[in-house]
Amino acid sequence: MGRLYIINCGGLNRIYVCGHCHTYLSNSEELRSPDFRGSTGRAILMDRVWNVEYNEVETRTMTTGKHIVRDVLCITCHSKLGWMYEYAFEESQRYKEAKVILECALINEMPGIPDPLDQNKAVEMGEITYESPIYNNNDGKKAS
Repeated sequence: MGRLYIINCGGLNRIYVCGHCHTYLSNSEELRSPDFRGSTGRAILMDRVWNVEYNEVETRTMTTGKHIVRDVLCITCHSKLGWMYEYAFEESQRYKEAKVILECALINEMPGIPDPLDQNKAVEMGEITYESPIYNNNDGKKAS
């Protein structure tokens, strides 16, 4: 089978990892919108994700219309994470094409690495606090 090659592009604010095996998926710089819904509840729209594989294309009728999509799976544990929009039949939904939906119940959000060269922010040792579109507070529990 060969050796598995995992990409980690880091992230200053937040990173997103597989909820099952914690494989790196993306960072907050790739977040397009936190206001989506998936089959398990809240979901986020991402411009790019890494360390995933895709299932075969299929046509699905969703709340926003008819789309051609592929399921997105973790490259390490093969857990389903969401889907990728291949084609939107409605013109108003075309902005989703080539974007990935990650379902919040299937991923974890973690603090990124603070930039030590950023002169505008004080770097503190200890707990990192940040605002999160997935979590309502900083206690690490997902919003419902």
